[in-house]
Amino acid sequence: MSAARLIETIALADLALVWLGVFSLAYRVRRFHPALKPFYWYLCLVGVIEVLSKMYVYYWKGNNLYLFYLFAVGELILLSVVYLRIFEDKRKQPKLRLLLLFLLVLVTGYNFWKLGTSPKDFDLYGKLPVHAVIIVLALIFFMRSLKEPGRYIKHFNALAFINSAILFYFSGTFIIYIIFNKMVNENVSESVYLWVINVLLSFIFHLLSIIALWQKDNRQAKFSHFG
Repeated sequence: MSAARLIETIALADLALVWLGVFSLAYRVRRFHPALKPFYWYLCLVGVIEVLSKMYVYYWKGNNLYLFYLFAVGELILLSVVYLRIFEDKRKQPKLRLLLLFLLVLVTGYNFWKLGTSPKDFDLYGKLPVHAVIIVLALIFFMRSLKEPGRYIKHFNALAFINSAILFYFSGTFIIYIIFNKMVNENVSESVYLWVINVLLSFIFHLLSIIALWQKDNRQAKFSHFG
C-alpha cells in the first residue's frame, strides 16, 4: 500500500470515528462538566472540517487549504475555553484571557493572510504557536493536579484523560510540523511519510478523546461553581 493510500485509509477511518463519537455523545453533552462541553464542540468542528475536506477531494474543485487555516483559529478558541474553565483562579484568569486573546489575534491575522496565498506557499507556521500554547496549558494542568490533587478529584478521570490525550497529540504534531515546514518544498516524497504519522496521531487522539468523554466522572456537579 502506498503512503498516499495509507493516509487516505486512516483519514477515512478517523472521519468515521469522530462522527461516531459525536453522535454517541450528543445526548450527554448537556450534562458534561463545563470544561468538557467546548471539547465536545471541538470534536464537532473536527468532523465538519474533515467532511468538507473530503468533499474537495472527491467532488468539489478548488483549493481547500482555507479549511486548514480556519480550523487553526477555531481550535485555539475552543481549547482555550476548555482550559479557562478548568483553571479556577479568578486573579490569574484576566491575564490568561488577555494572553490568549493576543495570540488569537496574531493567529487569526496570519491565517487569514495565508488564505490569499498560493498552495505552493503552504506552511504550518500558523499552527506552531497554537500547539505550543495548548501544550503549555496541558502541562500547567498536570502541575496543578500534582500540587493540589483534591482540586480536580471529582472529575479527575475525564479531565486527566482529556489532558493526556491533548498533550500526547499536540506534542507529537508540534515536532512533526517543525520538520514538515522544512521538508515540504524540498523533499515532497519524504514529507508524505511524516503525514502518515500525523494522521495516525490524529486517529489515536480522537479515540482517546472519545473514551475520555465517556468517563463516568464527566458530568458536572448538581451545584457547580461554573453555573
